[in-house]
Amino acid sequence: MLSVMEHTKSPVVFHIFHDGTLTAENQKRLRQMVRAHGQKLRLYNVREQQAGGLRQAEEIFHEAMRDTRYTEAALYRLVAPQVLPAEVRRLIYLDADTVVHMDIEKLWREPVGASGMAAVRERTLLTHYHARGSKEAKEKVYNRMTETGVTLANCFNYGVLLMNLDRLRERGDILLPGLRFLAQYPGESKFYDQDILNYYFAKELTPLPWNYNILLHWDKQFGAPVLTEGIYHFMGHSLELKEDDPRDTLFFDVFLRTPWFDGKFLEHFGTTMEQIYELTVVPWMEQARKLFMTTLTRHPVLAATEEMLPSLLRLYRNPFAIHRPEAAKEDEEKLTPEEVRDFFKKEGIPFVLLGSEEKGLNLALPYDIDACCYLIFAADHKKVEGALLAAGLQRGTQFLNANFLLNGKAWLRRVIQPQKFIEAL
Repeated sequence: MLSVMEHTKSPVVFHIFHDGTLTAENQKRLRQMVRAHGQKLRLYNVREQQAGGLRQAEEIFHEAMRDTRYTEAALYRLVAPQVLPAEVRRLIYLDADTVVHMDIEKLWREPVGASGMAAVRERTLLTHYHARGSKEAKEKVYNRMTETGVTLANCFNYGVLLMNLDRLRERGDILLPGLRFLAQYPGESKFYDQDILNYYFAKELTPLPWNYNILLHWDKQFGAPVLTEGIYHFMGHSLELKEDDPRDTLFFDVFLRTPWFDGKFLEHFGTTMEQIYELTVVPWMEQARKLFMTTLTRHPVLAATEEMLPSLLRLYRNPFAIHRPEAAKEDEEKLTPEEVRDFFKKEGIPFVLLGSEEKGLNLALPYDIDACCYLIFAADHKKVEGALLAAGLQRGTQFLNANFLLNGKAWLRRVIQPQKFIEAL
């Protein structure tokens, strides 16, 4: 939605289909985002409006309704002509995993044709990527239901659709008849709603140019790593965490500007990573989470004993040295405690020298403890912690044990699988 609004000056009305699980908070965020761009939003509880039809769908073809790969909502696009009010005569349908990198008005002005349906054919994409002979493509779909007349040459992907609702309403309901047809071939239909749409429209579809539905798993395999004007479809397992791929960057750039990128998401991000990679067994991961959440609202202040200064300087100058033992063996610049203090002052980093544990600690904390969080670097942290607690400071809020930052070796044993992480998130 945001990518649509950021690329057009034309008036847009968003019609959101949901199943009743769209929370009040998320409805509020959707309305605020749309209102901020001067556009309009309408919400439809399809499960409520189409309750009778969905019950019949369950009776006709419960396999499709209970498939764990999909939700009931995957079928909602099939009832759009019935759900939307009569004054809505034309519609662009977009999957939730699309990012619009063009003015959506260009698609709006494309012809729809007599069938009432326009989309990008799979053959159009194959031709664009010069992959006509691909074994994968030839074996893709529809040869299992020859009665449909749907072939590789005329089938289409349903992630982006341009609809003439007047013509589709003349055709009548397609959900229940479509499910009755699929039920004749138990176990053969893999994409239910897409199979139904192709069954009804493939032979008379108005084809759209390839760039209106850029399938990422094809674009990454056969295309060039450059952005083009179009609609990017991050279906399947195509979204990754590759900073050198502008298509991945495009997705995250848009997401970062949505109302869902906030402190709660970031905390969920960390929790998910812990769960996926079983990082809860690593003590420093919990400390890292606390540090991150605390410093979202407080200014971090470095506080170190004299004994910890070499390690602290190494950490600041080269954070990756903790992961490369050889880097730690490099000769370090010898600085007096006073020079270290001046060094951090010059760098604009709040710093407090706690003195020497042998000579006696100086626990005078000059920075406002209500606005700051002291990150303590001390060989004998228990001793420092005891003194701070006795002075009335709160552990985890006003000070944290930051020694875990000096040893992140446990992370090296974790194999990062970006796609697994994205799916879980």
